[in-house]
Amino acid sequence: MDLVHFSAEGTQASKYQCPFCKKISASKQALQKHIRVHTGEKPFSCSVCESAFTQKVHLEIHMRTHTGEKPFGCSVCGKVFRVNSTLTSHMRTHSGEKPFSCTVCHKSFSHKSHIAVHMRMHTGERPFSCSQCKKTCTTRSNLRSHVKYKHTQKRETPHSE
Repeated sequence: MDLVHFSAEGTQASKYQCPFCKKISASKQALQKHIRVHTGEKPFSCSVCESAFTQKVHLEIHMRTHTGEKPFGCSVCGKVFRVNSTLTSHMRTHSGEKPFSCTVCHKSFSHKSHIAVHMRMHTGERPFSCSQCKKTCTTRSNLRSHVKYKHTQKRETPHSE
């Protein structure tokens, strides 16, 4: 596969362009890593289970699930995490920081995934549907609750006389 290489006019900086999505990378190595997103290539395999990864660092993080290593600890409550970004997210529970704001109503959220779910309120998107009655829900959790309370047989407890 040919990588498109070019230099910005008047600069020494080289740029590399993905042939699939036209994303620009600063180095050939970065582009080669990125291209794995498109090709599905996962050259880094776990020696314990069958998981495979596009990048070595992702394998290293994964290995912590087998070793139990959790090198990132909260200085406030002592909770420990495998991944530094999870600690960063956790720290917001102590600080109250909510860096993600809705562009429609300006409500703020501490986690990026929470704003994604919130946006469904504005868009009307309900991607989870019940296979038994076709009710739709905004979250998988809401769908599970629906199935549990509407479609699960209630067992009667025997009355003792």
